[in-house]
Amino acid sequence: MHVTTGRVAFVDGAREVYVPSGANCRAGRRGAGTPVWDDAPPPLVEAGRRFDDRVGTARELIEQCMQPRDSLMLWHLLADHDSAVVALALDELLKRGPAPDGVTREAVLKREAAALEAWKDRLMGEWR
Repeated sequence: MHVTTGRVAFVDGAREVYVPSGANCRAGRRGAGTPVWDDAPPPLVEAGRRFDDRVGTARELIEQCMQPRDSLMLWHLLADHDSAVVALALDELLKRGPAPDGVTREAVLKREAAALEAWKDRLMGEWR
């Protein structure tokens, strides 16, 4: 799915998938993939696909998230079913800047909706 105007958000199981204009995500038997920018460098696209296909690791994906707007992918990892993936993504986001006001590490690790939404609100300015 490619978004050319506006944005698309949908729920895939317990996970929200948010795809802004200029980004895309794959959908398949396992549900929606991790959104990536249409003009993302090939190594980042490949790392995202490998992660979504469960043949690559979150660490490999995170290492390719070099630009500020790559936080789009990191934010999606905060809702992953694997708490180790959530912790890795959170640590990377915290290297880039402070957590939103009132959002604790514990709330993110528990995947509390309000904490994830606060992170999304904070990061959306980078998603252009």
